[in-house]
Amino acid sequence: MMLRKEFEKELGRLACLRWPPADTDGHYTTLKDMPFADFHAAVTLALKSRSEFPTVAEILNDADAANLQPRTVIPFPQSVELETPVKVKLPLTYTDKERQTFKQTHKREPSTHLLITHERAPSNCEQCNDSGWEESQCPGDHRCGMPSCATTKYQHGYAKKCACWETNPILIYEREQKRQYAVQESTKRRR
Repeated sequence: MMLRKEFEKELGRLACLRWPPADTDGHYTTLKDMPFADFHAAVTLALKSRSEFPTVAEILNDADAANLQPRTVIPFPQSVELETPVKVKLPLTYTDKERQTFKQTHKREPSTHLLITHERAPSNCEQCNDSGWEESQCPGDHRCGMPSCATTKYQHGYAKKCACWETNPILIYEREQKRQYAVQESTKRRR
């Protein structure tokens, strides 16, 4: 797992490109599991081939283009607030009598581990999976609108804002949370 500090330092090399994002949390959340060597190679390739700050999908494509091990994009899990709080006494311990009863009933030793699973509800948007960005493939005919595509003519991936951006309740909620956080941070700085 890549540390946030080394991620920011490496991403800082891309500051010379146009339209850098104000917030790189989404980049870090998605790319933190990428090996640092792969990320470094992707950033180096982006510096050589792009004039605009790359999206997460473009960084992944650059890592693949640098002849590194290809990977699939897996949407990162969103945090979920449980309606019912979960209370667990840790560590899980058993008396001898409880252990014996459990072994007789379940035919195995009782576990000292607790597994909590949550199935994610279906997404509101099939195109972007509630990320707000629809990923597409450009065959190299400048369909994506990127200036670098007009000169290179190579097939590449790109992302564009999804049609659900303004109406998707999950995206509206996330934007509101970010806005509230920004307000809180700005009031802290003023003090």
